[in-house]
Amino acid sequence: MHMRRVLFALVTVLMALPIAVVSSCAAGSSWSVRDLGTLGGPTSTALGINNHGVVVGSSKTKGGQTHAFVWSGGRMTDLGTLGGSFSEATGINDRGEIVGSSTLKSGAKHAFLWADGRMTDLGALGEASWANAINSSGQVVGGGTKGGNDYAFIWQAGHMRNLHNLGCPDGGEALAISDRGTIAGWSTVPGAFRGSQDDCAFDDAVIWSGGKIIDLAAEDRTGVLLSQGQGINNRGQVVGWAAYDVDLGTPFWAFAFEQHRMMGLRTGKNVTDPGANAIDDAGDIVGDIKASGRPEHATLWQAKAMTDLGQFGGRGMTKSSARAINDHHQITTHDRWLTC
Repeated sequence: MHMRRVLFALVTVLMALPIAVVSSCAAGSSWSVRDLGTLGGPTSTALGINNHGVVVGSSKTKGGQTHAFVWSGGRMTDLGTLGGSFSEATGINDRGEIVGSSTLKSGAKHAFLWADGRMTDLGALGEASWANAINSSGQVVGGGTKGGNDYAFIWQAGHMRNLHNLGCPDGGEALAISDRGTIAGWSTVPGAFRGSQDDCAFDDAVIWSGGKIIDLAAEDRTGVLLSQGQGINNRGQVVGWAAYDVDLGTPFWAFAFEQHRMMGLRTGKNVTDPGANAIDDAGDIVGDIKASGRPEHATLWQAKAMTDLGQFGGRGMTKSSARAINDHHQITTHDRWLTC
């Protein structure tokens, strides 16, 4: 059975409450929290942020649809759709170019690029596509489906190209890209890579660089069975999640990949299923953790120390997850924006 971890995206619009995490900021400072609001509906999700503090994501509208938004200067703007009823924005670069996915009038989902006030359909290599990230050069990466299988792609200069995988039809997905063009994500690997009879049953964290695909689990050589690369910075550091043997109850763990090793990130006692989602150029990492008897909490790893960013209070909030961080220590966590 093909196994893949799915990260939750539960959000609830809340009254903004202050939160102080002094150890996560410079001495004498603390975190401030801002509620981004919605497009008129009850919920919103913040998924990306650039170095100018501009945030993108998706929100319920007054009419009940889900639309991509950009938030800047205290104002949330509806980016519309490609003709359907759904869109979400997942990434933004420092030029203000935004990527994500939207349904067409036919109901099919396609990746989009939003620039100069216009949403452009990037097409698809099969039935569907979605964009996950964009770098400073305007290179877009994401995934899609074709004939029931997954594929990873890069789009640049008007053309979408399939990224080669590790040898399975159910190929993979590109989740992040650095300004140097190095891409992080995952690829399905043949069972023979694991000494298993289950063909193409496992995912490995990978990077695509210089026209080659590099299997990070194979580089690690510690027996990692499942893994995905979720984020990458401009120093080439990759973060994500991994597991040794899910069938034997081995928990997932968060990692940072450096010097050919998947280095586990520190967590507190009774913590299960931590995941690292993004990393800035200083090496600070955001993600989520789950402790015994408690739902997921947004988390920051800084100088190898972990800080639980909490749930942020308010009505109905039971989970939180930090999805993105920029180089000014601004973090997006669902419908909130944190800054030192």
